Amino acid sequence: MKKLLFAICAVATLASCSKDEVVSYDKGEAIGFSNPFVNKATRAVQEATDPSYGAVDLTSFKVWGTANDVAIYAGDVVTNSNSVWSCTDPVHYWIEGTAYKFAALANATTVDLDGGKFPVNATFNAPAAANTDLIYAAPVTARGLASNNPAVNLTFGHLLSKVNFTVNNKSTSATNYSFDIKDITVKGPQTGTVALSTGVWSNLGVATAYNDFDIAVETGETGDEGSQELLLIPGEITISFTVDIKYKGNVVNTKTYGTTTPIEQTIESGKAYNFIIGVSVGEPITFSVGYTNWDYDVNGDDAVNTNDDITVL
Repeated sequence: MKKLLFAICAVATLASCSKDEVVSYDKGEAIGFSNPFVNKATRAVQEATDPSYGAVDLTSFKVWGTANDVAIYAGDVVTNSNSVWSCTDPVHYWIEGTAYKFAALANATTVDLDGGKFPVNATFNAPAAANTDLIYAAPVTARGLASNNPAVNLTFGHLLSKVNFTVNNKSTSATNYSFDIKDITVKGPQTGTVALSTGVWSNLGVATAYNDFDIAVETGETGDEGSQELLLIPGEITISFTVDIKYKGNVVNTKTYGTTTPIEQTIESGKAYNFIIGVSVGEPITFSVGYTNWDYDVNGDDAVNTNDDITVL
């Protein structure tokens, strides 16, 4: 009986060693991650006085990974410390000759997994401020070296739409006039599920107001503009806003747009849209939109204008 018990213990010990060697045996080089590349912006928050696109640096993301097709990372958090990106809970190590695969995701609410290993769908709940991006790095492969293993290189893409509202004063000689564009409201889905391989969204929630904000063009001089940026779940959105026309600081006219007949636009994953409200004394107020891929300047040569100064008054 003692001999049998010893044999069972020996088999259990060998099985344990084998698993450790596959997934986490310490060879002295912990798996690390390179500075993640994201197209231009990871999370954008714009003030009305700053018409440019800005970015807030990525501070963390979740990683999924396998070693010889055995799961070692399962949505574990990667953070940056002194410019070094790593996952410290758990820590895994490179094993020479082992085949690895890694994928990553940031800001998903829930994730559906393929065989418990890699995310295939992600659900996102948009915050009311519409200032949080959803980004995904598709699986990349690597093979463990005996030494000098490079950091895992992840390239993230955007799964949301970036929407910028710009107010442009087109007046040629109206220094005593100014414009307040008020209560700019965007309604669209606040929740949804995206297929990570295609960027196609489904299960979109009921349309709700993401945000309402104001953009003031106070000085009334030619070319003055203000801007506000939102990050939205792709799909159909509606837009409404009110314009106060002022003379020497006093409101002389007020116009409202998009409330009776909403201004509608369908937006897509990974694209940046610029909605331009054109205001000018004595002329109709106009509304136009241009779009481009997120990693280009929406106001540059790569922009595509879908409408050119559509008159809404």
